[in-house]
Amino acid sequence: MKTHVCWVLALLACMGCNRSEPVDPIDESLSDVTFSVALSQETIPFPDTKGIPPLDIPDPVVEREEGEKTLKDQCCTIEYIVYEENEAEPVRKICYSAQEDLDFGIISDALPQGVYTILFIAHNGPGGTLSGSEMGFEKVSDTFYLSMELEVEAGQEYHQTITLHRIVSRIEFVSTDAVPEEAVSFTMDVTRYPNQLDIRTGQGIVANNDPVSFTHQFTEEQIGTTGITHAFYTFVPEEMATMDVTLTAHAEAEVLRSREVNGITPLTNRIIRYTGRLYSHSPSDDEFIISINDEWDGTDENPLPEE
Repeated sequence: MKTHVCWVLALLACMGCNRSEPVDPIDESLSDVTFSVALSQETIPFPDTKGIPPLDIPDPVVEREEGEKTLKDQCCTIEYIVYEENEAEPVRKICYSAQEDLDFGIISDALPQGVYTILFIAHNGPGGTLSGSEMGFEKVSDTFYLSMELEVEAGQEYHQTITLHRIVSRIEFVSTDAVPEEAVSFTMDVTRYPNQLDIRTGQGIVANNDPVSFTHQFTEEQIGTTGITHAFYTFVPEEMATMDVTLTAHAEAEVLRSREVNGITPLTNRIIRYTGRLYSHSPSDDEFIISINDEWDGTDENPLPEE
């Protein structure tokens, strides 16, 4: 009996990708499986921040009215990956794009009898590149994930509701000092950055120890303003691994300010926010305030000494 697997998705947070075809088409007798996918109710958007630089890291869209969000408001890329039991290579790897799929959010498939691991990865970037169980991305964005086991029996129908959960942390640096007139750019160089994903576990992988840079070019409107936020997303490794970040404010021909922030521990579904002087030195021992937003799951505030 030939039937279909239909995945009805209501996710949060995703940008476009090219669809890849199944690795090995399956032509055995098939069974109907239907999944209704929703976001975790504990997952909420990042709070609004002032003067976020355009680092190609889009924030979640603010709700127009409660209950009015659509899938395309939240998510533009869905990775759908299926493994048969005890197999290293997937039988399915399909990338769905909100820009290309008129029925974005509906994933139809057909599976024969067997035991499968089925993975969903929803995010805000182009489609990822899979090598073994490691997926690399052009950039890390707000990302949601689910891994589930499914045993399919011939002639049976399956109907389940499943939920994706956020698997990233967001690191923010918020200025308390004004952007100097001579400032041109601001750079975050991140060491031990877990920018790859183990799709089997949903945990981050540090591909190498080379620094990864995020650079913001200041606009004329930002000169003289405070409260500017510089941010990046990161996957979270299995162990409590830490990152180091070098923050540098640049003028045309000189460095205005450079400082190290060491031992940053990313936490799943949390914003870790550092607030302090970013562009100029202080004559006193001001403190840099760390915060972790706990409403994704919250915000902690902790001081770092000013250099």
